[in-house]
Parts: sequence; structure tokens; C-alpha cells
Amino acid sequence: MQWLWLIPLVPLALLFSAVMLKFYVLPNQLLDAAQEGNVAKVRAMLDLGVDINTQDGWGSTPMMYAAVNGDTEVVELLLERGDDVNDGNHKMGRIPIMWAAQGGYDDTVRLLLTKGARTDLTGINGETAMMLACEEEHPSTIEILKASGAAQ
Repeated sequence: MQWLWLIPLVPLALLFSAVMLKFYVLPNQLLDAAQEGNVAKVRAMLDLGVDINTQDGWGSTPMMYAAVNGDTEVVELLLERGDDVNDGNHKMGRIPIMWAAQGGYDDTVRLLLTKGARTDLTGINGETAMMLACEEEHPSTIEILKASGAAQ
């Protein structure tokens, strides 16, 4: 009988668990899945209603993680689900094409360009996708960007 005082706390504990699941656990699972390139898990998290624009402490979204790793399949899924091709990292100001260009991920760069990625936008340090590709010496990426009309 000493434990009966706990019964009124059960709904509160369930509510706390649900809040933690919705606003912490699942968003982190989505970020992890995007970083790992796990398309099935990204799809499952989105199907559960996890916010596609969830951010980590650095302001990075699932799209940022997919682009920085050149994971074209995850990028494509996120775009299909309504992610904005030109939405940037809110602390560094970089958009997905900048991350993909810096990594020399040509297929991802091509996909982002076909979906309307802007090559004239800059990060907080004034860097463009072309500048990042040049800095990292990715000649094929540079050619792709040039062909799209990106300024040097």
C-alpha cells in the first residue's frame, strides 16, 4: 500500500515520455539516420511525423547531414518530402549544395542543381559552392557548377 501515492503520477510520467519521444528522441533519430545515410530509417522517421527541418545544436538539419556526406538517395528523399533545396545551416549560413560541392559529391550536386539550388548564395564567410569546390580541388564538381552558370 505504500506505493499507492505513485498512481496519480503515472499519467504525468506517460506525458513526459511522449514529449521526450516527440521532441528529442525521434528528431535525434532522424538526424542520426540522415548522417548514416540510412534511407529506410529516414523514411520511417518522416512517416512518423518527425519535423523534416529538425536541427541539432549546430543548426544542421537532416538535409545538411545528407549533403555533407554526399548521400544523394537521402537528399532526394528529403526533397521529395518537401525539404527546401536552399534552406541553409542556420549558424554557418551554408546551403546543401555548398556542403556537397565542398565534398566533391558530383551526383548530389547535380541533383541539387536540378531541384533549383542557388549557386549565388554565400555562407557567413562569403563562401559559395564554387569557392568551396575550388578550395578542395574537385575539378569535376567545378565543371558541373560552371555548366550550371555558377560564377567563379
